[in-house]
Amino acid sequence: MLVLSHSKPAAMLIEPEEFDRLVERVEFLEDLLDGRRAVAEYLEEPTIAADAEEVFERIGQ
Repeated sequence: MLVLSHSKPAAMLIEPEEFDRLVERVEFLEDLLDGRRAVAEYLEEPTIAADAEEVFERIGQ
């Protein structure tokens, strides 16, 4: 359903399930973008990464 304001589209109503699917998709895409940014940052400066063993050693596990 399209909501009009002064005869112009202002909003669209969608089913809650469709809204949930859209939110999940956006969150997935944001996570994907974060991962791509992290890889790009690592490629620029590889010393920012640490081995898992080193991290666990630092936190005492």
